[in-house]
Amino acid sequence: MTLLEKPKNINNAVVLICLSLVVSLFKIALDYDFLLSLAPIQGTVITMAFTIAIMLFLAYKIWQGRNWSRIAFFVLFILGIYPAILLMPAEAERSMAVVLGSYIQALSQVAALVLLYLPVSNN
Repeated sequence: MTLLEKPKNINNAVVLICLSLVVSLFKIALDYDFLLSLAPIQGTVITMAFTIAIMLFLAYKIWQGRNWSRIAFFVLFILGIYPAILLMPAEAERSMAVVLGSYIQALSQVAALVLLYLPVSNN
């Protein structure tokens, strides 16, 4: 599938997924002291790097037009949104910038999913 054949919604969805990842990096920087208090830094860094790598891999495969990656992104979103919502009040107590980042992440991922599942994107 060439860039000319790919629906514009797919490209926009991948950009939104990448935006979500960039926001997560800013959230990590803003909430660094709290993250250090949770676990040893090595484990935290490995977990976050693994998560970001998976999301980048899925974004790339979505961009390539692989349907399984779109489904995998949807499943991971469903598994992650409930805990993310539960964590938002605690994030708000620590920093409004962190909770704002969480909202931006969630909204960009929802928008990406909507774009990915529009009828024009199903080709």
